[in-house]
Amino acid sequence: MGDARHGPINGKGTALRLGATIHRFCGLRIDDPSAYLSVCRKFGFRAATCPDHQLGDLAQLRAIRKDFSVADVVIAEIGGWANCLDPRTEERQQAIATVAEALAVADELDATCCINIAGSYNTKSMYAPHPDNFSDDAFDAVVQWIQQVLHEVRPRRAKLTIEAMPWTPICTPAKYQKLCEAVDHAAFAVHLDPFNFVTDAEVYFRTGALIDHCFDLFGDRIVACHAKDIWQLDPKTVQLTEVPPGKGIFDYRQFVRRVHQLSPEMPMVLEHLDTELEYQQATEFVRTVAVEVGASC
Repeated sequence: MGDARHGPINGKGTALRLGATIHRFCGLRIDDPSAYLSVCRKFGFRAATCPDHQLGDLAQLRAIRKDFSVADVVIAEIGGWANCLDPRTEERQQAIATVAEALAVADELDATCCINIAGSYNTKSMYAPHPDNFSDDAFDAVVQWIQQVLHEVRPRRAKLTIEAMPWTPICTPAKYQKLCEAVDHAAFAVHLDPFNFVTDAEVYFRTGALIDHCFDLFGDRIVACHAKDIWQLDPKTVQLTEVPPGKGIFDYRQFVRRVHQLSPEMPMVLEHLDTELEYQQATEFVRTVAVEVGASC
């Protein structure tokens, strides 16, 4: 277990809770709190992520929660990554059970949210394209599995959230808003990854407007954010790729400004980088932008 003598990682106070998917370069899990929190201390992170909800029994979960609380590091998200739209009955039922278990663990850990993808009818990947993903039936199926999970778990603290993805039924701010209205549950919230909403050439050049639209639309339903960037590869087609923060065209000043205005301690998670150096550079970039807009992290 973690050492309570460490105290807060970055001090108490109002600052964006910057964090990162550090498991990608250090291989650590939050069920080794002492080691995990030492990396958070090195980077000054006040948010943590957990891609795997298999973390032990109730006593261990409570011990993890205590260690992170003492260190003032919020567990921003726990991944319930499973394809709840899988057309195969057994696989779909297992996926829904996985998300329910992840949400229950998130609630016990006092995590900000359990996050998943809406799903896909493609049996190879929950991210993959399928022509029926954009049908009314697909949207209704997403509403149903979310409501089923919330009914089974009845979380008291953690929220269930969806990460919007271009090839899934929840691919635009309008569809996410429609989903919130259809689910109609206090424990369903928004995990904002605005980069995944950049799917055409016009939006690519208007990310500031996209950011404002998202924050105006979702307001305080936003409980956490991802931080990355985007860049176009081929001028003959709309071919976009994800890049580290600051290496693309995303309006980070407006992004950080709106996050800070909404909640000065919002968890913001850097993701999908591979090396410690890349995370360090991304961290420095976001912190520089935060200072420029009168925030801190």
